[in-house]
Amino acid sequence: MKTIKRLENLKIIKLKNLNKLSVEVKTLKDEIDKTSILREKLINIYDNSNDLSNSKSISIWKEKNKFNNKIYGQISISENRIKFLNIELNRAKQKLGRAIQQKKLVEKKITTSSKELLDIIETKETNNMPAFKKH
Repeated sequence: MKTIKRLENLKIIKLKNLNKLSVEVKTLKDEIDKTSILREKLINIYDNSNDLSNSKSISIWKEKNKFNNKIYGQISISENRIKFLNIELNRAKQKLGRAIQQKKLVEKKITTSSKELLDIIETKETNNMPAFKKH
């Protein structure tokens, strides 16, 4: 009886952990989506700012070149962030898979323990019952 109660508590803990991990996976997916959108916007800005044909001044060219370098730096930062988030997402998915397997194992132990407990109770009841004689 105590083992079933302990296993039920363990099941609740595993379920809480499972919920936390699923929230983490969802958050990482959302972050990847946001960073990808930001990267696409930065690429559009970079592509649109390359028009230097109208300006003849060297200082304007310098400023546009500095701006382009900063945009390109931000693009590379966002690409690195996407790579990092993908690695973290894979780790979180693996943790989530392990947590699901552990939860299933605990549930299986609960069902087998409760069946064993019911079998023990039934055998005790049948042993305690007096034998009926037929007349």
